[in-house]
Amino acid sequence: MGGIIKEKHIAQIQYNMNIGVTEPKYALLDDGTQVIVKLAQGPEGNLVLFNEYVCYRLAILIGLPMPYCGICVMDENTEVFDSSIASSKNYGHAFYSTYMPKTTKLLPSIDSIMSAIMQYIK
Repeated sequence: MGGIIKEKHIAQIQYNMNIGVTEPKYALLDDGTQVIVKLAQGPEGNLVLFNEYVCYRLAILIGLPMPYCGICVMDENTEVFDSSIASSKNYGHAFYSTYMPKTTKLLPSIDSIMSAIMQYIK
Protein backbone atom coordinates (compact mmCIF):
# COMPACT_ATOMS: atom_id res chain seq x y z
CA MET A 1 0.00 0.00 0.00
CA GLY A 2 1.16 3.54 -0.29
CA GLY A 3 0.28 6.78 -1.90
CA ILE A 4 -0.01 10.45 -1.07
CA ILE A 5 -0.87 9.86 2.59
CA LYS A 6 1.94 8.17 4.50
CA GLU A 7 0.27 5.36 6.41
CA LYS A 8 1.66 3.63 9.47
CA HIS A 9 1.37 -0.04 10.42
CA ILE A 10 -0.51 -1.32 13.48
CA ALA A 11 1.83 -3.66 15.38
CA GLN A 12 -0.64 -4.66 18.11
CA ILE A 13 -4.30 -4.24 18.94
CA GLN A 14 -4.58 -4.74 22.67
CA TYR A 15 -8.11 -3.97 23.88
CA ASN A 16 -11.44 -2.30 23.17
CA MET A 17 -11.78 1.17 24.75
CA ASN A 18 -15.44 0.42 25.63
CA ILE A 19 -16.52 3.91 24.66
CA GLY A 20 -18.53 5.16 21.69
CA VAL A 21 -20.42 3.46 18.88
CA THR A 22 -17.38 3.09 16.62
CA GLU A 23 -15.69 0.71 19.11
CA PRO A 24 -12.23 2.33 19.17
CA LYS A 25 -9.33 0.12 20.22
CA TYR A 26 -6.09 0.77 22.08
CA ALA A 27 -3.15 -0.19 19.85
CA LEU A 28 0.55 0.25 19.22
CA LEU A 29 2.10 1.25 15.93
CA ASP A 30 5.34 -0.34 14.70
CA ASP A 31 7.33 2.58 16.13
CA GLY A 32 5.81 2.02 19.59
CA THR A 33 3.44 5.00 19.48
CA GLN A 34 0.33 4.41 21.61
CA VAL A 35 -2.81 5.10 19.58
CA ILE A 36 -6.55 4.70 19.49
CA VAL A 37 -7.69 3.09 16.24
CA LYS A 38 -10.95 2.75 14.39
CA LEU A 39 -10.77 -0.22 12.07
CA ALA A 40 -12.11 -1.04 8.62
CA GLN A 41 -15.43 -2.87 8.58
CA GLY A 42 -16.27 -1.45 12.02
CA PRO A 43 -19.80 -1.24 13.44
CA GLU A 44 -20.46 2.12 11.76
CA GLY A 45 -18.99 1.11 8.39
CA ASN A 46 -15.99 2.45 6.52
CA LEU A 47 -17.30 5.94 5.84
CA VAL A 48 -16.56 6.83 9.47
CA LEU A 49 -12.83 6.43 8.72
CA PHE A 50 -13.06 9.01 5.93
CA ASN A 51 -15.17 11.31 8.14
CA GLU A 52 -12.63 11.11 10.98
CA TYR A 53 -9.74 11.99 8.69
CA VAL A 54 -11.56 14.89 6.99
CA CYS A 55 -12.67 16.32 10.37
CA TYR A 56 -9.12 16.03 11.70
CA ARG A 57 -7.72 17.89 8.69
CA LEU A 58 -10.41 20.61 9.00
CA ALA A 59 -9.65 21.02 12.71
CA ILE A 60 -5.96 21.50 11.92
CA LEU A 61 -6.80 24.05 9.20
CA ILE A 62 -8.84 26.21 11.60
CA GLY A 63 -6.30 25.89 14.40
CA LEU A 64 -8.05 23.60 16.86
CA PRO A 65 -5.64 21.75 19.16
CA MET A 66 -5.71 18.07 18.24
CA PRO A 67 -3.68 14.98 19.06
CA TYR A 68 -1.68 13.79 16.04
CA CYS A 69 -3.85 11.57 13.84
CA GLY A 70 -3.51 9.69 10.60
CA ILE A 71 -4.09 6.63 8.48
CA CYS A 72 -2.72 3.25 9.48
CA VAL A 73 -2.99 -0.32 8.25
CA MET A 74 -4.01 -3.55 9.92
CA ASP A 75 -2.86 -6.75 8.20
CA GLU A 76 -1.80 -10.34 8.86
CA ASN A 77 1.31 -9.03 10.66
CA THR A 78 -0.77 -7.15 13.25
CA GLU A 79 -0.86 -8.96 16.60
CA VAL A 80 -4.38 -9.03 18.04
CA PHE A 81 -4.55 -9.78 21.77
CA ASP A 82 -8.26 -10.66 21.76
CA SER A 83 -9.86 -12.19 18.65
CA SER A 84 -13.28 -10.91 19.76
CA ILE A 85 -12.26 -7.28 19.06
CA ALA A 86 -10.54 -7.62 15.65
CA SER A 87 -10.02 -10.24 12.97
CA SER A 88 -8.95 -10.62 9.35
CA LYS A 89 -12.26 -8.99 8.31
CA ASN A 90 -10.78 -5.74 9.66
CA TYR A 91 -7.66 -5.89 7.47
CA GLY A 92 -7.08 -2.70 5.57
CA HIS A 93 -6.87 1.00 6.30
CA ALA A 94 -7.81 2.39 9.69
CA PHE A 95 -7.83 5.80 11.37
CA TYR A 96 -5.67 6.50 14.43
CA SER A 97 -5.34 9.23 17.04
CA THR A 98 -2.33 9.46 19.31
CA TYR A 99 -3.31 8.18 22.76
CA MET A 100 -3.52 10.86 25.43
CA PRO A 101 -3.43 9.34 28.92
CA LYS A 102 -5.26 11.01 31.80
CA THR A 103 -7.79 12.80 29.62
CA THR A 104 -11.41 13.15 30.61
CA LYS A 105 -13.94 11.09 28.69
CA LEU A 106 -16.85 13.28 27.69
CA LEU A 107 -19.97 11.36 26.78
CA PRO A 108 -23.02 13.55 27.31
CA SER A 109 -26.15 11.98 25.94
CA ILE A 110 -27.76 13.42 22.83
CA ASP A 111 -30.83 14.26 24.94
CA SER A 112 -28.75 16.46 27.27
CA ILE A 113 -27.15 18.24 24.35
CA MET A 114 -30.47 18.81 22.62
CA SER A 115 -32.04 20.05 25.86
CA ALA A 116 -29.22 22.55 26.33
CA ILE A 117 -29.55 23.76 22.73
CA MET A 118 -33.32 24.11 23.06
CA GLN A 119 -32.93 26.12 26.31
CA TYR A 120 -30.51 28.43 24.56
CA ILE A 121 -32.81 28.92 21.57
CA LYS A 122 -35.88 29.76 23.70
